[in-house]
Amino acid sequence: MRTGMKISCCFLTLVLLTGCWDAKVIQNLTYITAIGVDYVGDEYICYAQVSNISNIAKQESRNVGKQPSIWVAKGVGKTFTDALVSIYRFSQVRLFWGHIKSVVLSENAIRKGINPIFDMMNRYREIRYNIWVYGTNMPLDQVLIEPSIINLSPQESTLENPEEIYKQSSFIPPLYWYRLIALTKEPVNVAAIPSITISNKNWKENGKPQALLLVNGAYYLNLDHMAGWLSLTDLRGLRWLENQTVRTPLTATLNDKPIADLVVVKPRQSIKLIEKGAELHFDVTVKARAYVNQLHENVSEDVIEAQAAKIIEAEIKDTYKKGAQLGIDTLKLELYVYRNHPHKWNEIHDKHKKILHEHALDTVKVKVHIMHSGKFKQRVR
Repeated sequence: MRTGMKISCCFLTLVLLTGCWDAKVIQNLTYITAIGVDYVGDEYICYAQVSNISNIAKQESRNVGKQPSIWVAKGVGKTFTDALVSIYRFSQVRLFWGHIKSVVLSENAIRKGINPIFDMMNRYREIRYNIWVYGTNMPLDQVLIEPSIINLSPQESTLENPEEIYKQSSFIPPLYWYRLIALTKEPVNVAAIPSITISNKNWKENGKPQALLLVNGAYYLNLDHMAGWLSLTDLRGLRWLENQTVRTPLTATLNDKPIADLVVVKPRQSIKLIEKGAELHFDVTVKARAYVNQLHENVSEDVIEAQAAKIIEAEIKDTYKKGAQLGIDTLKLELYVYRNHPHKWNEIHDKHKKILHEHALDTVKVKVHIMHSGKFKQRVR
């Protein structure tokens, strides 16, 4: 009797134990690492980049010289969700979206509006918020198959790991998906989505040109609407007022001839609001530390600092001017008023007047301090 009860209790315990009947075998999943979104002819076209799991994981014996395998799936639908779901019908195994590292939006998709894309991606449980977002006017299927340098994993590329590149040469800061959501919800803030293109002019593999991805500008959004696109040249002044800037190159010139190549480290800035009648004007101050990378002319340290300051001032003014022509607050001056002088912003906004105008940027003051001249000492007088 007791033995029977013990056996019954054991069987009952086994029934109550949790099992692994819903576990997924990882090698039987297809891992989506990047997606592209286009909008053509009233239809969404979605692309899903699939990488071999062996290319994602770090392996000590990985063959760096072997070209990683990259697959791209395509789906079409009347809505963004329909386009993504249509990929399921052609997939041979289950798709997993939890490893997405980047989203690439076509210019048409950005013009259409990104709220439908927001809505789906923010609801689906597998998709995370910490993914990079880009814009492009290149064919998305080509963008998603471009390899990394020396055939590294696609995870080690401009598309999916831009931070290290930006830390070494800061121009246009990379943008996380969750930051894009936040920026497009503020009434006066602007979101700068880095734009990428394909270039085969800079690298060669065994003497043959190698196409790689390159950041060439930014698409600007105000709320859900595209305000315009500015090139990397137009945005050279952005880095001096960007808090994320780590290090960025600058060539000081005198009489249109280079005198020194500098590396500027973590510039700091401040903005001052000035009221002139009914108009608002701004004074911008930038303080930058730098060191000498190469000295072309034996000139004094004061001359190098002064000429570098003039170039920074000119770049800031040019970036503001290029943005103002499109109605884009590239330097975020109106955002400064909105956050630091809300009563003044409300007063002007209620009168339906514009805060920014062609001459709103009054003065730009730049102070450059050279910290050292590199390993080669006593070359700067």
